[in-house]
Amino acid sequence: MEIFENRRWMYQRLDANKRRTNEFREGVFEFVQLVTSQNMFQMQGEQTRRPCKKCKCKVFKFVDDVMRDLYEEGFIPNYYWWINHSEELSQFPPVVLQGSYYESGEHREELNPYEQMIIDHARPSIGQYIEQEGVIET
Repeated sequence: MEIFENRRWMYQRLDANKRRTNEFREGVFEFVQLVTSQNMFQMQGEQTRRPCKKCKCKVFKFVDDVMRDLYEEGFIPNYYWWINHSEELSQFPPVVLQGSYYESGEHREELNPYEQMIIDHARPSIGQYIEQEGVIET
């Protein structure tokens, strides 16, 4: 699949000498360019979700922190489509990889910025309960 080929760099972070590859650095720069060009980025106080292995898109931070995390931790496994960073899935064929980020159902429906702020702050204490009960309608 073309998207996998274009984003293979995401999972080739280190070379044989445990140094970051140039391809990975350029890819992270491309990712940051996409994120910072989105209107949602401005509405979220110039912060974005951290797609690193540790945070799994559940934490918002400034771009410099996100880049540092990506350099140190790498991306969430199988996060080829940047759906939590305003990339439209419709650009690509709908494929769900077994055991992947997309199959887990962790992608959140779009909420207005205030609802999203409350959910992100309250998680995990009430966020999952609200989503399960269907209280928030989009």
